[in-house]
Amino acid sequence: MKNSVCVRLATILTVSCLTLAVPVAAQDPGPATAALRIQSEEGAVEARTQAKPFTNSVRIMGQDRELWAGDLTMSVYNRAQVRLDINDSDIQCPLEDSRFALRRNAIEFQVCPGYGRANSKYTIETNWTRPTGSCSEQGSRVTGFEVQVELEEGKPRVLEGDGSLRVEITRRQ
Repeated sequence: MKNSVCVRLATILTVSCLTLAVPVAAQDPGPATAALRIQSEEGAVEARTQAKPFTNSVRIMGQDRELWAGDLTMSVYNRAQVRLDINDSDIQCPLEDSRFALRRNAIEFQVCPGYGRANSKYTIETNWTRPTGSCSEQGSRVTGFEVQVELEEGKPRVLEGDGSLRVEITRRQ
């Protein structure tokens, strides 16, 4: 009896599956449509040559001193960034057990292609971490900004933030 019930169930399930599958398989798929257009090699080479790299001369200042300066190369499709993180002992701030307070200085700078139609729009993000002003205030202070600006070739831009943070950037070829 068990076998006859299993055979009946298997038959019902098989027939149901075939009944459902037949209309789907019998449908006319219609004409094939192209979902993806592949660019020719010639067009791909042309696109790569149009995105010429360029160099930004950057100078980052804080508290009337240069924190970092250099050249960063990028294109309209790539970002450029600098990250410096220095942790050392502040010998002017002794702690117990012959230890000294930790002092942190860090610069984070990046320039990214901006949004929109203009090829000269870029997002500039800068953060500066520095020690507090006295030994009694252990820790660090952070200041920074994120702005969108136009970087046109040969025209210097100066961006200023809190805590005397200043970025000078010039796009060159």
